[in-house]
Amino acid sequence: GKTYTKVYVNSDGNLTFGAGDGATADRSVARFLTGAPRIAAVYSDLDPSSGGGVSYTQTDATTLTISYTGVPVWGEGGTNTFTVTLTADGHITIGVDNASVSSYIVGVSKGGAGNSGSQVDLAGASWTVPYGGFGALYQKFGSGNTLPDGAKITFSK
Repeated sequence: GKTYTKVYVNSDGNLTFGAGDGATADRSVARFLTGAPRIAAVYSDLDPSSGGGVSYTQTDATTLTISYTGVPVWGEGGTNTFTVTLTADGHITIGVDNASVSSYIVGVSKGGAGNSGSQVDLAGASWTVPYGGFGALYQKFGSGNTLPDGAKITFSK
């Protein structure tokens, strides 16, 4: 519901708008809902400084893709590979090649104090979910409930 000209790429598998997120703890649903406006691809305690990489590609004036490649979980290892593609028409596509983390959040949130959201089933291999920029739509994964490798979720305007 809002246009931004800058995106902050955070180490913990998420993007924020309006402000970066340097928090070193608390990757909770409450923070996801009430912090800065956020796109959570694999929102967890990831550590790109220990391996893997984070990069971006702007294919044209209307499409930006941020890639997390082989990023381990802080203090645990493993590799997590996923992308977030933003388009000028408001579509957000999260592609998860693999997530080797025990608990994580996937979704979009307008953020801010008092924000609320709806947990939705995103566990299928490919989804398009309407999102108008109000509240939040998300799923918290863990305890054997994960996205399948190769999953792609598009939040459409």
